[in-house]
Amino acid sequence: MATKRTDNEILALIADAARNLGLRSLSINQFRRATSASGGPDPGIVKKRFGSWNRAVARAGLIPRPPHKRLRGDHLGGVYRKCRARPRAKKPAPGGLPLGRLLSHEAMMFEPTSESGVILLFGALAAHLGFRVVKLDRGFPDMIAWRRMPQTERWEQVRVEFELRSANYKAHRHPLPGDKSGRPADLIICWRHNWPGCPIEVIELAALVPGLPRQRAGGDAPQQIG
Repeated sequence: MATKRTDNEILALIADAARNLGLRSLSINQFRRATSASGGPDPGIVKKRFGSWNRAVARAGLIPRPPHKRLRGDHLGGVYRKCRARPRAKKPAPGGLPLGRLLSHEAMMFEPTSESGVILLFGALAAHLGFRVVKLDRGFPDMIAWRRMPQTERWEQVRVEFELRSANYKAHRHPLPGDKSGRPADLIICWRHNWPGCPIEVIELAALVPGLPRQRAGGDAPQQIG
């Protein structure tokens, strides 16, 4: 029979899971995936022990996520229900732009289909990823921000370029490490990472959305996150 974990042991598991993922906050799904191999406690037990998941996260020294309500068909006049039945082929939205696949995320109903969508989704995740935005620019790079580095926990200023797919950075002829044409970005933030051997660090936002298949750089078959 397994030994019952103490409150401090559970809080340590939550803090360790967030640290290993390089996050300042932690969702239930992220905790479940991070501790499933080691037989971590069920999140339902954690919520019952501490009163709520956010209270447990705060007790572990992390940033609680703001509460949100899951979108439902009855809340939006059946729009959400109809979107679930949408065929995989992209259909024009009312404004003429195609819609991506449906997401299970509180900030966006559909996956990004443009660089602007990537920026919007990042804005919803920025604080949880340890970023503080200094400025956005129309030129290169797209953003200057302070970032809490996952390995050291120290804040460093980074130059960020947003792309729908990471290989677009090269296609747009932005500076690369070693180029004499200019200073490269420190970080590429994209929806999908499709550039094998990319010489710049990449954050793939698709990998951070629970339950969404992740595609390896280079167009290999999708694999489930975690």
